[in-house]
Amino acid sequence: MAEGLLEADGNNDLEFVGENYFNILLDNSLLQITTRNDDREECVMHDLVHDLAYSVLGGSHNASDIFPIRYMFLEDKSKDVLVKNAKYLRTLLVMGNICGNMFSEFKCLHVLTFKSYGVIEFPSSIRKLIHLRVLNIRGSTIERLPDWIGELVHLQTLRAEISCFSLTRKHQLPSTLKYLINLRHLCVGEEVDLPAEMGLLTSLRTLERFEVGDKSGYKLEELGSLNNLKGKLEISRLEKVGNKEEAEKANLHKKSKLLELNLMWNRNREGETTNDENVLEGLQPHSNLKKLWIYGFKGKSFPLWTRKMEVEKVGETSSCVPLNNLIEISLSRCSECEEIPMLGQLPNLKSLGLYGLTNVKSINSSDHESQCIVFPALENLELVYMPRLTEWVHTESVGVSGVKLFPRLQCLVIQFCEQLMNFPALFRSSLKKLTIRDIGSYRPLANIFETKLTLLTQLRVEGIDDLECLPNWLFGSNPNLLELEIAECPNLRGLPDGLCTIISLEKLIIKKCQNLEHMGVQESEGSLTCLKELVIEDCNALVYLPCEMVGSSLKTLKLENLSSLQNLAGIVDCLPKLARLRTLSILGVPQFSAVYYVGSHSLELDFSVLGSMEIVDGILQGCNNLPPIKEIKLKWREGWESLPESIQTLTALKLLKLENFGMEELPEWLGNLSSRLWGLEISNCNKLRRLPIQSIAKLRYFSISECPGVCFDISQWPDISHIARIDIDGQRVLTENDDAVHREEMWRNFLERKHRQNSYTEVEEAKDEVEEEAEVEAKDEVEEEDGEAEVEAKEEEESKRGKDLCLSLRCFQRARR
Repeated sequence: MAEGLLEADGNNDLEFVGENYFNILLDNSLLQITTRNDDREECVMHDLVHDLAYSVLGGSHNASDIFPIRYMFLEDKSKDVLVKNAKYLRTLLVMGNICGNMFSEFKCLHVLTFKSYGVIEFPSSIRKLIHLRVLNIRGSTIERLPDWIGELVHLQTLRAEISCFSLTRKHQLPSTLKYLINLRHLCVGEEVDLPAEMGLLTSLRTLERFEVGDKSGYKLEELGSLNNLKGKLEISRLEKVGNKEEAEKANLHKKSKLLELNLMWNRNREGETTNDENVLEGLQPHSNLKKLWIYGFKGKSFPLWTRKMEVEKVGETSSCVPLNNLIEISLSRCSECEEIPMLGQLPNLKSLGLYGLTNVKSINSSDHESQCIVFPALENLELVYMPRLTEWVHTESVGVSGVKLFPRLQCLVIQFCEQLMNFPALFRSSLKKLTIRDIGSYRPLANIFETKLTLLTQLRVEGIDDLECLPNWLFGSNPNLLELEIAECPNLRGLPDGLCTIISLEKLIIKKCQNLEHMGVQESEGSLTCLKELVIEDCNALVYLPCEMVGSSLKTLKLENLSSLQNLAGIVDCLPKLARLRTLSILGVPQFSAVYYVGSHSLELDFSVLGSMEIVDGILQGCNNLPPIKEIKLKWREGWESLPESIQTLTALKLLKLENFGMEELPEWLGNLSSRLWGLEISNCNKLRRLPIQSIAKLRYFSISECPGVCFDISQWPDISHIARIDIDGQRVLTENDDAVHREEMWRNFLERKHRQNSYTEVEEAKDEVEEEAEVEAKDEVEEEDGEAEVEAKEEEESKRGKDLCLSLRCFQRARR
């Protein structure tokens, strides 16, 4: 189109003609589709077409041999060719650095694409390219477009989806853009504001976003003259539209080529009296519309055309046309809405999403009395965050039987509907993906399970408090199930039998099911040979995990917080057979913990409570199947007096960390690792007495702490002088940046400080002992003195008591005489 090779006929525009030609190339395999992303396809040229072009060019790959050149991809080495062909060039693609005047000679250029990082100012030489039809700066770092962009009056396509750190909300497209009367496609990002008077660009076919403003030139009426718009249009800030009459000025009902319409209000409005119902009434689309998204609408009910999904026929006020072309509808954040429109009669509707309709209490699909099939084409249904929804009602009316609901439904998602108590049973078992999360009761799921689902590939059940069991037929009837996830079902006791019969299962995740006791696996069932991910977490009642679940295809194994698990040793024995294992995490289980960190290629084993050397060896041998382990941390018990010899099998090991071992010396075979070992850390090994100095001499990093039995002296320096960094008891002794001449002196100074510290410590300890002995002696003396004083006091008291007795006797005798 930019080269002028297409001609529009009476009924079809240039884009339609070009698309037909493109489809012809695809149909004849001259072009091939490589990827599909949503509504976008990426294609490549077939090899035979490339060879044909190569033959036409005389079989030369050297650009300097080809003349003249009309289409060019600019590289640094081809700049001379660029100058020679300047006046012939029609299409130029630049991916490298550019300068301000480099485009001044290309006066016949029709297509210019450049993506130059680091350039923030738009090249001024583009101003001279008066024949330019396509300007593509998508992905570049240009901060803003110049005002003279309006001089490129022949421009048909402008792509300016700038990088997120360049063109921002602080800038808007220049006001001179309104002079580009031939502009057909304008593609800009969400961070760019459109200029005023966009309605003057009557040739526009592509305008994906329009934000309603308050001032003249920014109001919704600017869309009224853009009746050639096609594809997608998103209209935001609709709360700034005054009434139905103002909304009607957009003439959406006349835009027959518009296929996708997004209508958006600001959902955070508070304390405002809304006229959303009137405004939406005036935004009737054309009957050709395929996708409708309504966001932030705050009316209590939808207008008539939305409720019935019928719009007035263009040019006729009394005749209505159903929106039968709709294939996708999404109603989101319509917080005041109390009912949803009638949608079950739409014959082509494939996807329906209801999100954040917080005021809807009931959905009734029984109103379609005249229909035998309700939602006849629906494949995807999502109900998300509808906290007041209690039921979806579907009952057969009197005289109407055999009404079928969702006959083609393939994906059903119900999430965060805490009060939902009822959902209709499905007509047939076409469902492939089912997600039920955080609903008020198991009953809706039980209704769904009334139909025996046999085509499930994905099942996710989460947050259902009263779920105690799943139907017995579930696993036996779904041989194609790929993913199973169950979480936060505290009363679930067990899974039905037949789990291991699902040979296609690739992902099994069970989390936070505290009362889960059994997995529904029989020993005779076989094993899950296709299982790639096995995650069992926070299931403290689970006693037995069948080893049949640890299949040979496993890539991820996570067993965490399973405090009652008893057959962990059998699972560890399976690890050496897992040739594809990439992620390993065993935490919160009896005896030990093991974690493999993928990003750092490190393994951490903690056997400080329980465990055996056999289990350790099994884990280390199984880890040979993981990506190469470069770092390992072993936390032992003081009762273990040796290292696991399977460490020697870790051929990529660079850093070894040992903690809380009970051995007196490191094994001699550790020296065999020194050729590949980069660093060694030892801590809290109270019984360690000797280090294999010859073994650690080749290390680049050595650290030791809390090992009181290990001593250092100057005689060790020749053996350890090549270690770049040495840390002792948390103190950095030597670093890789230290001067080689002074390293020995620094080692001596450290030993002297250590000696003084030890001597001071010994003196302090001796002083403490003396003071303690003196304190004990003083205490004994005090106690002895206190004892003597107590004896004297007792004797004095007894003497006084004797004197008193004698006096009493004398008095008695006198009285008697």
